[in-house]
Amino acid sequence: MALGLQPARLPRAGYALTVGFPAHLFGIYRTRALRQGLTVLDVWQGPEMLTARCRERVAVRLWLPVAAESVR
Repeated sequence: MALGLQPARLPRAGYALTVGFPAHLFGIYRTRALRQGLTVLDVWQGPEMLTARCRERVAVRLWLPVAAESVR
């Protein structure tokens, strides 16, 4: 699995799969993912509950890997 993270199943009838890490490690995992050629979507969770079990989530930044040849 990418980045060495282990998936955790969510109780959503088997339709959800997620991984996670502490927010203060985001920069480390972002760098690792980009070096592996993966795209990173930065999603923030809002403070308000939309329903009894769901918070608003907003995509705020998209990080794209850059080929080594184009970084000169």
